[in-house]
This record gives sequence, structure tokens and C-alpha cells, in this order.
Amino acid sequence: MNTPAADRERWRASKRIQRESKKQLREASPSWLAKQAKRREDEAAKEAVKAERIALQQAKQKANRARRNQKKVIKERIRRAEMSCKAMEIEATEQQRRLFYEHPRRAALEAAWAEAESGLWFAKLSQIGRRVFEGRPASCSGDNKTYTLGTSTSISYLLSVATKPEIYVVRDARWLAAREQQSLEEYLRDLDIEAGPDQELDVQDLGLADQQPAVRTMKVTACISRFTESCGQVSPHPVNLLNLSYENMELTPLPLARHCTLLRDACNSLANMDKKAFKSKRKVNSPADIQSCQRFRICAQAGAISSWHMDNLAPYTWVTLEGNTQNEDDESVLKYWAVIDFQSLTSQDEQAAREEFARDGTDWKPNPAWIRVISLIRGDTLIMPPGTIHAPITATNCLFRGGMCWNKNMFVSYTLPHWQYITRNRDKVTNEDPPAETQRIIKWLQSSIVADPESYGISQADVPATLATMKGISKSSLPCNCKNCRKNSKCNCHSQNLACFDACQCSCSG
Repeated sequence: MNTPAADRERWRASKRIQRESKKQLREASPSWLAKQAKRREDEAAKEAVKAERIALQQAKQKANRARRNQKKVIKERIRRAEMSCKAMEIEATEQQRRLFYEHPRRAALEAAWAEAESGLWFAKLSQIGRRVFEGRPASCSGDNKTYTLGTSTSISYLLSVATKPEIYVVRDARWLAAREQQSLEEYLRDLDIEAGPDQELDVQDLGLADQQPAVRTMKVTACISRFTESCGQVSPHPVNLLNLSYENMELTPLPLARHCTLLRDACNSLANMDKKAFKSKRKVNSPADIQSCQRFRICAQAGAISSWHMDNLAPYTWVTLEGNTQNEDDESVLKYWAVIDFQSLTSQDEQAAREEFARDGTDWKPNPAWIRVISLIRGDTLIMPPGTIHAPITATNCLFRGGMCWNKNMFVSYTLPHWQYITRNRDKVTNEDPPAETQRIIKWLQSSIVADPESYGISQADVPATLATMKGISKSSLPCNCKNCRKNSKCNCHSQNLACFDACQCSCSG
């Protein structure tokens, strides 16, 4: 029966069928499928971006948490390191006091000085020892700090940011273990094996009369006998072996190897120039004497003393105290290294000290209040800045391996003034002649400074004054041309191409 309601229902059904048909046709069309695919891709891209944003937020939150935790860990490490460093400094300062005042080797030295035979160098230099012991032990902490104690890494950082030089002592078991080892016992044994029957060494012999030079040549066998006969005890006639170089071993402490390369660069550059000159058959003089300063040994018998002096060239000087045997306590090897503590002096006292030293030289008797004594034990590496006035005293047999270097940033401001002071007072303040290659080194330095003054910490306006200072140093190392020197075959200064000084046999200071 057709009713209006049934008609409407049939019409609606027909429309639904039409819509479904159209929908099916539309969904089957390529354009619709492409749009759907594009929509799905867009939705997937949005989901990916959302997921990436969430992942980045999570990673950022994780990184922030890690940073906060790392900061906490670093702060804790710094706190512990500071506590450890302070504890180490306090312990080291107490050790310095104990080694200086209470070590039995000090009493042995004082007893040997009291019994020293008058008229010998040992008796004369014992006066320096007594004056040194009137000073005070060095400290690495507090207001009276003389030096900084640390590891290779910590000292390297301090040197990289330093604006003025200071004394460092490196104690670093890991660095020591990585080095090629050599004890005094091994060195003397190798020396005995390698030496010929008539081979001689330069030595400072304190058993000689003080009216004659303390430096002489001695056969290697006699040197070794001096060490073995004293059995490690303080000798009344100690010897100090001189001019001992070494090769094929890189032992330079990390701080200096990184930040004090100027002397090495200068020597390497000149050596390369010499190689080229050798190939072209031009005659050259190699800077071997300066190169040998970069690495040296110090081998001293117990009781040996050096008078107050500065190291020539005004370098950073480093020395590592080796062991005497393979198995021994660190404190069984001891060297008293006396220095003048300029850090604690007023400018007036510092000037007075330098003037007195230039006037009195080896006979200088510094105010005991100026003297600080660093007690070095096995494994310690001492790093002395330019111009340090020092007087080492050997409490036990000691073997050092060390060297010299220049810091580029401090060369003009610190090394050069001290080098000038040394050349002006050479016969008084240093126990070394200027290297024969001083002029060549200075010419190289002058060229380097002119090319890049900023790398030396100076401006272009400072260059003329700097070059003038270097010219004066170079001139003071030139040979004397007076008639006495030219005619006197015994003038060692002239024969070595050096300027004469007060103790020269020709007595020429011209």
C-alpha cells in the first residue's frame, strides 16, 4: 500500500544508494586515492614531528638532569681535590719542616763541616751551608708560600695561565712510572762500562785547596771510587760531576714540554739551517753547546755544596731527583735546595739583594731571613723560574736528570732582564760561561720578535727597546779584541770565542 510515509522511506533509501554509489566511485578514482595518500602522509609527518619534539624534550630533560648530576659530581670532585690538595700541601709543608730540622743527614752535614780541614774548598763552602741552615724550610701553603706543589696536569694548567713565574715542585707517580728509569747505581755502573781507561770528566773537587780552582778533570775510575769509598755517607772531600749531558730520552715534565718550547724551537731552527748549509758545503758553527743545556745530568756526592749562583741564559730550569737504588724509601735520597725567596721581599730588599749578590758573588752572605730551603726527595721534580738565586747542598748521593727551557710569553718580561743582569755580572753571579752560540740564538730571537711581537707579550712599540737589550747581551758575549787576549795563548775566554771576565788569566775586563 502506497502511503506518503512509505514513499518517503523509498526515496531516502534510493538517495542512500546513490550516495554510496557515488562514494564508491569517488574512492575508486585516482585523484581521491592520491588525496587520501597525501592526507595519510601529512598525518604521519605530523605524528613524526610530534614524536621527534617529544623525544627532543625528553632528551633535553635527560641532558639537563645529566648536566646537573655532572655539575654535582664535578663540584664534589673539586671539593675533594681541594681538600686533598690542601691536605697534601699541609702534609708537604710539615714534611719540609721535618726534613730540614730533623733529618739525620742534616746532623751528619753539620758534623762534617765542624771537622772540615781548614784551607780546603769543603771547609770554605761549609760556611755557605751554615748560612743556609740559618734560613727557613720552604712552604707550599699559607701566607709564607715559597713554591707550588702539584701533579704534571695541575702544574701544566697553572703554567698555562700564569702571568709571572714561580717555583713549582711536581710530584706525580704516574708520570714518573712512564719515564725511562735510571738510578745512580745504574748510572755509575754504565759509566764504568762505557768509559775508556783514560777517559776523564770535569768535576768540582771540594777536596782541593781553596787557593786553586775547585774545577778540574778526573779519571772516570777515580770518580767512581770516590762514590764507592764513602759508602753513601757525607764525604770530607766530595766531588760534583759536571757537564753531563744525555740523549735519546725525552724526560721533560709535561708543563714545560707544553708551554716552554722557545729554546727548543730556536735550537731546532738553527740545526735545520745548519743541515741545509752542510748540504751546500758552507762552513757553519752548530748551536751544540746551547742544545746540550736543554738536557743534563747532575751527579753529586754526599757533602757537595754549590755557592750561590744563577743559571746562565736565565731559563726555566728543571731537575728530577732519581733514586740511588731500585728499592729504597723516598726520603732516603735528599737534596737541600736553597733559594732566595724574592716573593716575600719588598722591592727595596730585592734590589739590595741583587746589588749585594752582584758585588760579592760566591762570597755573598745573604740575610738568613731571605733564605728558603726546598728539601727534595726521590721522585721530586723542581721547576725554577728565570733568575732564581740558588745554592744546592747534597745531603745524600744524588743523581738528577734535568734541562733548561724558555717560556715565550715570559721571555721579554722576565727572562731577558735576568739574562741581562747575568751578562753584566757574569764573573760574580753565575758559574757558567755564556754559550759560544749566544749571538746566533739572539739573532734568531730578534727575527722572531720582529715578526710577531704579540706572541712575546709585547707591542710593536716595545720592539726597539727589546732589540737593544738583546744587542747588549750579544755584545757582552763577543770575544775581547785587546792585545793581551790576542797574544796570550792561555786566555781560555778568547780561545772559546767569549768575552773575558775578571777571573781570566789575562786579567782583562775590557
